[in-house]
Amino acid sequence: MRLLNVDTLQVEDSLRVPPYAILSHCWGEGEVTFQDIKRSDWQQMPGAKKIIYACRQCKNDNLSYMWIDTCCIDKSSSAELSEAINSMFNWYQQATICYAYLEDVVISSEYTSETQDCPELRKSRWFTRGWTLQELIAPEKILFFGNKWSFLGNKKILSGLLSSITTVPEEVLAEPSRRRFCSIAKRMCWAAARCTTRPEDAAYSLLGIFEVHMPLLYGEGPAAFIRLQEEIMKQIEDQSIFAWGLRLGYQGLASHYVGALAQRPARFFGSEKVVPFPRYPVAMLDCQLEDDFSGALGIALRKTPDPVIFVRRQANGVDKYSPESYQGAEVQTIYISKHPWKYGQARRNNCLVRTDSMTAHGYQITAVYPTKNFSWNQATQVLALNFEDYRDSANRAGSRRRRTWVALAFHNAHTGHDFCVVLNLTDKRSDVNFQDLRGCVTILPTIQELLDLLDRDSRTLKDWLEEGNKKCIAIGIAHFWHEQNIQNTKHKFMASICKEEVLNQEVIVLDVSASINRNEELKYLFRKGQERNT
Repeated sequence: MRLLNVDTLQVEDSLRVPPYAILSHCWGEGEVTFQDIKRSDWQQMPGAKKIIYACRQCKNDNLSYMWIDTCCIDKSSSAELSEAINSMFNWYQQATICYAYLEDVVISSEYTSETQDCPELRKSRWFTRGWTLQELIAPEKILFFGNKWSFLGNKKILSGLLSSITTVPEEVLAEPSRRRFCSIAKRMCWAAARCTTRPEDAAYSLLGIFEVHMPLLYGEGPAAFIRLQEEIMKQIEDQSIFAWGLRLGYQGLASHYVGALAQRPARFFGSEKVVPFPRYPVAMLDCQLEDDFSGALGIALRKTPDPVIFVRRQANGVDKYSPESYQGAEVQTIYISKHPWKYGQARRNNCLVRTDSMTAHGYQITAVYPTKNFSWNQATQVLALNFEDYRDSANRAGSRRRRTWVALAFHNAHTGHDFCVVLNLTDKRSDVNFQDLRGCVTILPTIQELLDLLDRDSRTLKDWLEEGNKKCIAIGIAHFWHEQNIQNTKHKFMASICKEEVLNQEVIVLDVSASINRNEELKYLFRKGQERNT
């Protein structure tokens, strides 16, 4: 690895790599190459200015060495270029600090790094280049600079804005190893809007994102991206690699046929939400149930970013597996962590809402409260719940638990009737999965009752929720129902909550249904029509 000495401004070979800074930038006219920097007049070149800026910053950060791709790689050597490109993600990751130079960003004097949005930053060419994707993800610490080296902020402060611009999740920006939890399609989607000068670099710039290595063959064109996907399939078992073409920007001909693999990253536009079905590895144990020769016992595991460390899935415990199911299993040494919370949640806290019968009777979900506790996807009818910690004085002298509540407002545009379903959930504090999920459902006859409750002081709302928590029972299959008469029309509402396995993953299911006397409802609608006509 060659490094630029910021004091002598000379490139040096380093067998023992010292602490160094690294520069991320967009190539332009007059870049200083490895051959150029040996000349005495290289500082007169157009690309020298950013090198000088970066070296000054490096000195301010008490570092003596810089790595810059323009002048620290001898591109006349194909072997050195291949080694550098295959190692580049690691070099950015191992750097003490990274300076991202966005030369086209000119900010006003009112700008601060705490600014929620910055149109000038969003428009930067830096976010459209293929190579800068790994340069954004790999380094732990990045300082962003605009035109004339004006400070824009650091990676941590700008993470929300960076995620919004690039679609790379904030947790991946904070911890690059978490990219391994993202599907192949999702990672490809990060590069879908980016471009490279040479078509082969569209593939080579993604080697570190997928942790694969392959020889460089400049001149092969789009075939490089096909070769990249083939290497990925050798390393990662994830069929989302075939989930491209969800949102194409053109109308293809009906007679146009293509292969199984995408020809370029742009084909993955719209695949950011594609995730594979969960597939859990099983560790077979050297034991069985007494007098039972139908199979051996095994424990379900979950992968972590470390390929040899796993965490145990509490929900599955131990199960029996037939000899056929583990016939092709391999013997390998693995480690099961005794601190599983270090590796984050095993799954999202999703709640699937089923309202088929309600829709048939004209009821629609018109609002969900409170907005801070969840994100609601109307198209998929899924609530992503956010549990909050609290101390339960009734449980083991104030043991820590998690809880959340969500209210769904239903409205019938034909009859004008509305009501609310309030879901209460509590759980033991756990970062891996639900250990002891409990819940209950309350049905309020009108939306106004909920609004009145929300308008009261927080203590009243807290007391009401505490009463609901006392009614929570362990979620297996729990049914709750409510009846009321609306203008002589009998409505019977029922809500049930349970845990179900959907697409190989355990989710909470809230089923809201209605049983209505259809004849009475038709009479009611007929009367309402007559009243409007008169």
